[in-house]
Amino acid sequence: MCGKIKRTGGFLANKRGTVALIFGLSAFVIFGGVGLAIDGGRAYQASTRTAVALDASALAAAKAMSEQGLTGTQLQQFAENFFNVNVRGAGADPIRYRNFAVTSDPTTGEVTTTVETQVPTTFAGIFAIPSLDFTSSATAIYNIKDIELSMMLDVTGSMCNPCSKIRDLKAASKDLVDILIDPNNRARTVKIGLAPYSAAVNAGGYAGRVTDPQAPSRDGCVIERGAGHAYDDVAPAPGAWLSTASGRRGPRDIDPTQGFGSYRCPNARILPLSQDARLIKNRIDSFRTGGWTSGHLGLAWAWYLVSPNWANIWPGSAQPVAYGDRDTVKAVLLMTDGIFNTAYQNGNSDAQARALCTQMKQDGVTVFAVAFQAPNSAAQLLRDCSTPPGNGLGQTFFNAANGGDLRHAFRTVAAQLNTLRLAR
Repeated sequence: MCGKIKRTGGFLANKRGTVALIFGLSAFVIFGGVGLAIDGGRAYQASTRTAVALDASALAAAKAMSEQGLTGTQLQQFAENFFNVNVRGAGADPIRYRNFAVTSDPTTGEVTTTVETQVPTTFAGIFAIPSLDFTSSATAIYNIKDIELSMMLDVTGSMCNPCSKIRDLKAASKDLVDILIDPNNRARTVKIGLAPYSAAVNAGGYAGRVTDPQAPSRDGCVIERGAGHAYDDVAPAPGAWLSTASGRRGPRDIDPTQGFGSYRCPNARILPLSQDARLIKNRIDSFRTGGWTSGHLGLAWAWYLVSPNWANIWPGSAQPVAYGDRDTVKAVLLMTDGIFNTAYQNGNSDAQARALCTQMKQDGVTVFAVAFQAPNSAAQLLRDCSTPPGNGLGQTFFNAANGGDLRHAFRTVAAQLNTLRLAR
């Protein structure tokens, strides 16, 4: 019995030693794994911070190359300084960055920044891994294209119901102008035109060039185009338009439950493309509201302001460039708060607007659209009219519920037109 007890005791002693060995090995693996996870987490954070700083340096360098003409050593120094400012956190930073490099192509506006990152390990050293190393790169393109933008702005009676709506529209429109027109940026040309509308469009002094000389407009207002060109932008000729003063046609297809005020020529006149931010904003500030909603007319005139076929109508400085110009973006911004409820000789306003949108987009005009506290049917029309997102475009349709949303929408449109974008 005693012998058996001793053998059992020896077995128990050996078992305790085995458990201790297994525990030691397990602890080594567990704590080593935890250490590697901690080091891996630090490396991931470093990778994210490096990527953000590289993106910023590539974007800034692309902009500087285009606007300031930086090349070679200047561009390298500029991008590296920008990277260092953005990548360094507070306090001591053991992470090391080496071999920062810049490659560029002034023809395409493309800049690529590359850097090697070395993250010293804290725990992985026990596995003979003194650091975690990786190489990162970012490529940016500065879209330096010129911009021709016209804005179809609703000045109908409902925009003063309440009148905070027209104030919100003026603020949003001027935000966009301030973002797009930078007097210090000589690398590109930005021109903005205005096409305010209510029951008609006030073409001001340009009305006589597009209306029938036998029935001249007394108030500068024009309505729908005839002679088979209601939905295209073929160069206008006398008689291709009817004026509101002609007396030959009156408004029809009006829904009396929609709109506010009465039919009248809006005081707000069109403004051909201009680079003068002060002029544009002063014109916006002068807008007053009144009348029904003939949205298809505002849409048509927004198109004509950027149409090269209408160049001979506008002053030399306001003449649009040709369609397909590789250095220019042509765009319109449509805005309404209500149903298109007023038409004249060519059918209802909604259907005419859709036909105009279709043709305008086929001609290469990018269409942004903003519904402002609008009924669902009006919002759907603008959604359908807008250019589908993709091919470098983000959001193109906005449904603004309040003045803040409206300003955000206009700023987003301006940012897209004025964009810097990462290529990859």
